[in-house]
Amino acid sequence: MHKTYVLNMVIQIQDEALHGLRLTEPQILLDLAVGMFTERRITLGRAAEIARLPQLDFQREPGRRGIPLHYDVEDLQADLRTLADLREK
Repeated sequence: MHKTYVLNMVIQIQDEALHGLRLTEPQILLDLAVGMFTERRITLGRAAEIARLPQLDFQREPGRRGIPLHYDVEDLQADLRTLADLREK
């Protein structure tokens, strides 16, 4: 039996730190997902999920930012496990 964990995270950032940036929630989520994906902390599929984008749309974002796309066998296996978990829900 698989355990499912749900985590809702609230991040508080001082207004002064964001002053003048005019960021929206979708932009922040996308930046977070791209950063974590670039650091190889999450897979492409998980990054798309965090960014709340279809995987194909997210896949274009690192290239748009000049970041090389890395996707290896481990990433594929992790994405397949994520898909299997989602089917069970």
